[in-house]
Amino acid sequence: MNLAFVIYRYFPHGGLQQDLEKIVCEAISRGHKVTIFAGEWQGPRIPFANLEILRPAGLTKSEKIASFELKAFRRFARKKFDAVIGFSLMRGLDVYFAGNDAFPVELPKPGFWHHLLSPHYRIELKQEREVFAPHAKTKILYLTESQKREFIRIYHTPEERFHLLPPGISEDRRRPEDRRKLEKIREEIRKEFRLEQDSLLLLQVACNFTDQGVDRTLQAFAALPDTLASQCHLLIAGSDTSGARLEKLAGSLKISGRTTFAGWRDDIGNLMFSSDLLLCPARARSAGSVLVEAIAAGLPAICTERCGYSTFTAESGGVVLTEPFAQNDLNHMLEELVLSPDLIAEMKSATISYAAGFNLYHRQRKAVDFIEENFPCAK
Repeated sequence: MNLAFVIYRYFPHGGLQQDLEKIVCEAISRGHKVTIFAGEWQGPRIPFANLEILRPAGLTKSEKIASFELKAFRRFARKKFDAVIGFSLMRGLDVYFAGNDAFPVELPKPGFWHHLLSPHYRIELKQEREVFAPHAKTKILYLTESQKREFIRIYHTPEERFHLLPPGISEDRRRPEDRRKLEKIREEIRKEFRLEQDSLLLLQVACNFTDQGVDRTLQAFAALPDTLASQCHLLIAGSDTSGARLEKLAGSLKISGRTTFAGWRDDIGNLMFSSDLLLCPARARSAGSVLVEAIAAGLPAICTERCGYSTFTAESGGVVLTEPFAQNDLNHMLEELVLSPDLIAEMKSATISYAAGFNLYHRQRKAVDFIEENFPCAK
């Protein structure tokens, strides 16, 4: 009944952080005692969970990561836990929640080669090797089959150590059946952003603007012909350190007046209910939970093949851009859809129908089931 969860950095709205919160809450609801070890914690604490902040020492990020790992490892050794579940890579884990792609398969991006040679990259790669090495004992909760294939190809990890988790999203992402409620939400959101009720609202939700391709979205939006662009508005929900640079890019593309950077929002579901199309031209997302959130909300999407959940987007009537990514492909697809409101309506209908028969809400239950089954003393 004594479980330890460990994460280097916790902040509200992050996909990995939300998975941690849901799984912790599920474990607590079953009567387990939970202690969370974190190097940094932003936002409210999780009710009924013990929280220990292990502030890392050091000047560089690599030194801080190493310091946090050492402090956590010592805490695990001093206090007996029935299972240690990691949401960050480190030694001493019984279970690792693989929320990200393998480091060696991440695509090059600005500063990639400098990053490749950095101490930060080397220590995280070392930690990943320790978790996925053939002789390691850590069991792995993974999100997509493509993700598992890459880990096995790179590290030769035995397949029996992997356990697939289903998508898992909050119930507040589920599209309301009450049409009047939907209309009211749509009216309020569009009023907030000063949009006409019949204007086309394009949405992107991102916590890492570079990885999730916000710049690609801006380029595609700017490429729309003037006659179409005047009918559309682009809403970017989320925030990261590159936000100011991308707002400047929107200005240079002359789309600032039709683009809103809304920052972090607690009503992502309402934004999805009120939008017409989701954009996720990601460079590197192991799963892309925003895609299944959009499906639950009845919002069709354009995404890249890099997203692990792109198969769900394709099955639900959305558009998946094949790799290697070409900006013109996204530009042309967006223009085609903006030109054809009826086609977007058909995609929305297909997405709603698909969501009705698709289980999107049980990831946390399956994760805790796995912990209980593999560590019987945790029951």
